[in-house]
Amino acid sequence: MNQIDETNFMQNLIPELQAQGYEVYLQPTAPVVPDFLAHLRPDAIAIGKGKKIIIELVTSESSRQKKTEALANLVKQHPEWELRVLVVTPANRTDDLRIQSMEEIQTFLKEVRDLEMGGHTTGALLLAWGTFEAISRRLVFSDFARPQSPGRLVQLMAQDGYITPSEADRLRALAQKRNAIIHGNLDVRADRTDVTEFRQILERLAAEPVSA
Repeated sequence: MNQIDETNFMQNLIPELQAQGYEVYLQPTAPVVPDFLAHLRPDAIAIGKGKKIIIELVTSESSRQKKTEALANLVKQHPEWELRVLVVTPANRTDDLRIQSMEEIQTFLKEVRDLEMGGHTTGALLLAWGTFEAISRRLVFSDFARPQSPGRLVQLMAQDGYITPSEADRLRALAQKRNAIIHGNLDVRADRTDVTEFRQILERLAAEPVSA
């Protein structure tokens, strides 16, 4: 796998794991790597919340199948560890996204508000995250030319001063709800306060001038 692919992927993944309370080690070595892995050094290890996760990055056409299978067989013997095999988009695929017009963004903001007012708060939350990424890409295209994770969106927008530390903390909490829903945990619900606060942040950001 191309090193650039791994770096781009980890820039998205690390903030999400850190927001969930994990310490992430890239290209880890002893003593982080457990003895039972021997020479099969994983791409990353995340430790926290009473869990230990081995992270292996692959592409859909990866030649690492034997290593992944070997890791899976070893982890089966150590239930305190979990193996996550994550698919990375190859660098030669075009995932760049265009900048949305202000009219398009305002249309989506209206849909967020309509869903909110209609009581469809979970749907409004998910649409709000897409709108957040579109606004962020419009404001700072150089940082957001490619698809982003919620964690990295929040991290970079906070670093650039577009959102306050307290807003960043609130959005990280909403990102956890978003991730739970996206990945099938349908017991999680967004409430009216969640959506209202998020929408108000989005409306303020939509009024920000675009950087040169």
